[in-house]
Amino acid sequence: MAKKDLKNFRLINQTEEIIIKNSLSNITLNLFTYLEKNDYFLYIITKNIELNEQYPSIYLIPSNLKEILKAFSLQKQINSMGLYFGFLKKERFYLSLEGAEFLYKNKLISKSLQINVNSNGEKSILYGNEILKNMILKVPNSLKINDLILIFNQENELIALGKSQIDYNIYQSLGSKEIVAQNLTDKGYYLRKKQ
Repeated sequence: MAKKDLKNFRLINQTEEIIIKNSLSNITLNLFTYLEKNDYFLYIITKNIELNEQYPSIYLIPSNLKEILKAFSLQKQINSMGLYFGFLKKERFYLSLEGAEFLYKNKLISKSLQINVNSNGEKSILYGNEILKNMILKVPNSLKINDLILIFNQENELIALGKSQIDYNIYQSLGSKEIVAQNLTDKGYYLRKKQ
C-alpha cells in the first residue's frame, strides 16, 4: 500500500519490526517467520485522536482484511482492525493480552513461561492485584527475574500477563504472601477502565 496508506493506519516499517523482534526475543524467535508463512501482517495506528491514544498501537491483520483495507477511502481514520497486538513506547514493544494469547495458541511461546493460579488467585488478579505465592498452583522451574509470564486459571484460560519478580531458586523460601510476579495487564482491566 506504500503511498496509498490510510490517514493513520499503515504496515509497520523496518525500524518498528526490529523493535518488536528485539522486545519479544526472550519469548519467541519465530514470530515473523510464522506471520509471513500464514499471511498475517502487522499494522500500526500512528494517531488515534478519537480514542486519545498516546502510543502507537500495533494490530495483527490476516491477508483477507488487508484486501478490505484497499477499499477504504484514503481520508478515513481507522480506530482498530484485526487483533490488537500491543503498543510501542520509547523504542520498546509491549505485548497485549490478546497478542500473548495468539502467540500461545499458535505455539510461538514456551510453556516454560506459564504460571497457573488457584480460584482465589484468579479473582485477586482480575481485580488488578499482584501475583502472590499463595495463589500459585504451578510455576516453571526455569523462572527468572523479569521474565514476561503468562498467567492461567485452573481451566487453563489465559487471564493475565505478568513480570516475574524472582528467580525460581528462591521461590521455595518465599512466604505465602510474598510477590512472585507483577500484574502487567489482566482480563479484568476491561471492566475496571473508565468507559
